[in-house]
Amino acid sequence: MIFQLDEHTVRQDAAAFAALFQNRPARFDAAPDAPAQAENGTDLLQKRLRPGPRRAFVVSAERTANGLYILTLRAQDGAAPVYRPGQAARVYCPAVSYPLFFFGRPEPEAGLFRLAVSPDTQGEAHAFLASLSVGDGVVFRAPVGQFYYLPPRDRGELVFLTDPSGLPAAAAFAAAIPENGDVPVAFFACGCQKEPFFDGRFLEADPAALPEIPEQARLFIAGGAAFCKAARSRYAPRRARVAVTDPPRRGAATGKTFRCAVVTAEGERTIPCSADRTLLAAFEAAGIPVPAGCAEGNCGFCRCVLRSGSVTEAPDPCGNPLVRTADAERHTVHSCRVFPDSDLTVLL
Repeated sequence: MIFQLDEHTVRQDAAAFAALFQNRPARFDAAPDAPAQAENGTDLLQKRLRPGPRRAFVVSAERTANGLYILTLRAQDGAAPVYRPGQAARVYCPAVSYPLFFFGRPEPEAGLFRLAVSPDTQGEAHAFLASLSVGDGVVFRAPVGQFYYLPPRDRGELVFLTDPSGLPAAAAFAAAIPENGDVPVAFFACGCQKEPFFDGRFLEADPAALPEIPEQARLFIAGGAAFCKAARSRYAPRRARVAVTDPPRRGAATGKTFRCAVVTAEGERTIPCSADRTLLAAFEAAGIPVPAGCAEGNCGFCRCVLRSGSVTEAPDPCGNPLVRTADAERHTVHSCRVFPDSDLTVLL
């Protein structure tokens, strides 16, 4: 199920997207130092499917039994974001951007949508958003993440594990699954209280003693980095889709700022880049348009070529390697997950 996007458009976009990758390695090898051109279709398709940073204004706010802060927002351009159940928006707070799950369905006629933030694992975002008043503005990018329910892919028994910060995604899954037939599904809400959107399939679980799960079940894990790591370790090596509600971090903050020379088709521009923020955040803060899809280091849209300098990649909370062999050979990095360690020169 995809909100506000007709099936014909989805099929066209999927076909066009798949075609882009058939000759991408050959194009790159033929001209590895050439700036990316929109004429190849990649940037244009990405911008249409996933617009860049947008602005919205606070309409109302409410708090749930688990302390989740639910904001109702109105998009400045009047168009509510298009997203699949379980996806998130990346909201820009003063120091860092956070992936916040969509809550419920959008209201496209009014341009309204809702986002949920948890004080437990999203403290900086919660403090910032809770300080806003009706009419105040926020900047967001949506949708982000590859964490969503897709019936053709997600067949058989499904098991959803969540801590409080993952509850909005659980609610979206619970609402979407019945619309696609009788799917066996179990929800385990660890360390959570009952919420109005819970139904008979939700079971409270002790986070220190995660339940036994059938070997053949497909896992969906959503929550803070520590919870996701523990759950992934508990059920390894089973197939699982994971949504971490913490932003990428380099570890201990340094407070350092470097200079980054950004080379694009339009020329070269030097911008400041904080050692404690991702390169993608630096690009967007400087108003440099960068295609970005998942913000998790998976989709590859935000990759750039590192011509000089060094970076640190945020560790994957589940312990999975993120650097692909081809990326290492071509000196490409995922700007959504790397932090500068020196002055840089990058090719977008």
